[in-house]
Amino acid sequence: MLRITRQANEHSTLLKFEGALRERWLEEVNAQVELARARGPFLKLDLADVTFVDAAGIALLRGLLDDRAELVSC
Repeated sequence: MLRITRQANEHSTLLKFEGALRERWLEEVNAQVELARARGPFLKLDLADVTFVDAAGIALLRGLLDDRAELVSC
């Protein structure tokens, strides 16, 4: 299970992930990223409560970091 909480302000959007970041949840993660990017270019990721990341999840995170997302907690 993966829970995604979105918090936005005038400067950025924070996506907080809780649970396992697995391939089966990546479609929902991508949808939330698109919504966040529509609000503005600054995306922050909180991974403090992530318990597991599979290879597809790692690839997604690398792509987000390459696209200027910022890790704020992990």
